[in-house]
Amino acid sequence: MSFLAFQIVRASALNRIQPIVYTAQQSGNAGSQQTVTTTETDSLGCSVTFTTVSAAVCTATIICDVESTVVGASVFQGRLNVDTVTITTKEVHLNGATIERATLGQVIDFTLSGAGTHTVKLRLLKTAAAATILTDDQHTGFSLQVREIV
Repeated sequence: MSFLAFQIVRASALNRIQPIVYTAQQSGNAGSQQTVTTTETDSLGCSVTFTTVSAAVCTATIICDVESTVVGASVFQGRLNVDTVTITTKEVHLNGATIERATLGQVIDFTLSGAGTHTVKLRLLKTAAAATILTDDQHTGFSLQVREIV
């Protein structure tokens, strides 16, 4: 956003040029772990709802603490869901073929096309029932930076 010489700058305009950061962390699961199923589901507690007054450019950083406890031919997928649309072009992955634990990260850029209330969620999925895959509450979540276009 640019300002003209001698333009009166209002606080509302200044507020809109600085990015706003939201965070969400998985929480509330029994035993502090969420069991991942073959049905894409919300990561419990990993949701942010906010309002913009214009279109916005966003950057989300997803972190998933994933544990495969039973070996099987399955792949974990952590996805971002924006206003009920799941972004599948960038995901975090872990192969469930070995017993292991990993903290996975992914950065996803996207644009909100207009003003209004928006909801961003972390969604979890595994590709086959074979493996037992868990996500740990303490290190699973996302950070979201919203920069409104003015």
